Amino acid sequence: TKENLWSKIEYKYKNQDEMIEKKKKEIISNLHGIDKDLFLAKICKLYLEILSGGTSKIFCEDSLDPQNYRSEAKNLIENGKFEYIFTNPPFGSKIPIDDKDVLKTYELGHTWKNVSANNWEKQKTLVKKHRLKYL
Repeated sequence: TKENLWSKIEYKYKNQDEMIEKKKKEIISNLHGIDKDLFLAKICKLYLEILSGGTSKIFCEDSLDPQNYRSEAKNLIENGKFEYIFTNPPFGSKIPIDDKDVLKTYELGHTWKNVSANNWEKQKTLVKKHRLKYL
């Protein structure tokens, strides 16, 4: 009968909506995030917990210094890699970096010398302060 057919169609689409919502929550609960600013990390964590129904993996860490992540963040980041990275420029362009251990990790944390036309050579000396947007 047409009522039976209609109820099957309604049931199918109801289940699809539930499945889509479940998948959306699963995807959101698998997002990882790192922010150096504690307040912003907390806001993001709370927002994702609301969207996912209770789980989020947001950490307050210095993304330029992964060796010093707390163990909870280290354990969730497999092999120090992510599949996708989403950023929010300008990457703290007004925040100077003066930690020598962080600067020496990156090529642009070093001074460079112009040895000939269009030929630059990285020096062993580190810059005194570096703006984050260039690392």
